[in-house]
Amino acid sequence: MGDELRLSITAVADIVLVQGTAPAAVPVTLELDAGAAVIEAGHRFPHLGNPSGKLVCFEQTLDSLIVGEARSIRATAGSQSTDWIALPELPAPGSMVGVETLETCPACASRRRVTTGRRQHLRMETCVSCGLVMTSPRPKEDHTLVRYNERYFEEEYLPSQTLTASLEQHIDSILEHAEPGRGASPRLFELGVGGGNLAARAAGRGWVVSGTDVNPASIAHAKGQDLDVWFENSDHATTLRGPYGAVISEMSLEHVRRPEHFCDLAANALAPGGRLVIYTVSAEGASVEHSGMASPLIGPAEHLFLFSAGSLVSLCQRAGLRVETLWRNHTGDEIGIVASKRRDADNPAIAAVPSI
Repeated sequence: MGDELRLSITAVADIVLVQGTAPAAVPVTLELDAGAAVIEAGHRFPHLGNPSGKLVCFEQTLDSLIVGEARSIRATAGSQSTDWIALPELPAPGSMVGVETLETCPACASRRRVTTGRRQHLRMETCVSCGLVMTSPRPKEDHTLVRYNERYFEEEYLPSQTLTASLEQHIDSILEHAEPGRGASPRLFELGVGGGNLAARAAGRGWVVSGTDVNPASIAHAKGQDLDVWFENSDHATTLRGPYGAVISEMSLEHVRRPEHFCDLAANALAPGGRLVIYTVSAEGASVEHSGMASPLIGPAEHLFLFSAGSLVSLCQRAGLRVETLWRNHTGDEIGIVASKRRDADNPAIAAVPSI
C-alpha cells in the first residue's frame, strides 16, 4: 500500500487545486467525467515525508474553462485509478475585452516556454531558458489599469503598509543595497512609490528622492508627504529624470508590462557607479513550489510576472548592468538583485562587452 495512488481536491478562489501522491516514475492523468477529457497532472516533486523516493506528489489546477460541464474527476496512474470525486462549481469566465500575447520572453528573448497553469481564466507560461513565469495572453493595459484606483489603494493596499519594525528593517535593507550608489549621485528614483514608506525613509537618510506610480490615489498620498512623485502608465518609468545614484523597484516589477524596457531606462538614467535594486515576487519559492497556481502570489491579471534568479540576471545584463548580488527572503517567495552601472560604461571600447 506504500505506493498507493491518492487524490484530493480543494476549491481555492476561482480554481480547483488537484493534489495527490502516486508511484514514482509513473505518469498521472486526470479524467473528467464530461467528454472523458484527460489532463496530465504535472508539478511533480519528491514527497517530503517519504525519503525513500517511492512516491511523488502531483498537482494540477483547473478553472471553469477546463472543467466545462464536468461534475467529477479521478486520477489514473498505470493500472491504478482513484474513485470519482465531485467537483465544486466554479465561477463562469468573466468578460475580457482585448488581450495580447507575448511572442518572446522579456528577460532573455527566448521563444521556448511551457504552460504553468491557469487562473482567473488566464494562462501563465514559464520560459524554458531563464525560468521567468509570465501571463500570456494577458489583458491589455487599459483593462489592468482600472484595478489601480482609490478604493484599491485605501482598502487593500494601504492597510498592508503600516510601518512595523519588520517593515522598517526590510526597507532599510533595500536602502543599504542602494547606498554604494550615493557616491555617484545623491538622487534616488523609486518605481511604484505606493504608500511612500520607502521614499520617505530614503529622504530621511539624505537622498534626493523622486518616483512614479500608476495609481492617482498613491500619487496624492505621496505628495501629502512632500515627495516629488508623478503619474506614469504601467511601464512606470517612461520619464526617468536622471542621473541617479540609485533606482529602486520594491515589489513593483511584477506589475510592469515591459520589465526589460524599465531596466533599459534605469540603466540609461543611472550615473556611472549607480545601482539598480530590484525586489520582487519569486517563481522559485516555497509558496509556488508547494501550492502551484493556488499560491496567493499567483494573480495573472495583476502579477504579470514571477521572477526567477536567472530571469533577473538576464534582465540586468541585457541592459548592460553588472550584477553585484542576489538574495531571497526566508521562504524564497521574494527575491532581490543589485546591479551597478560600470564607471567606464561610456567608454566605446568596452560598451559592447557583455556584463559577466
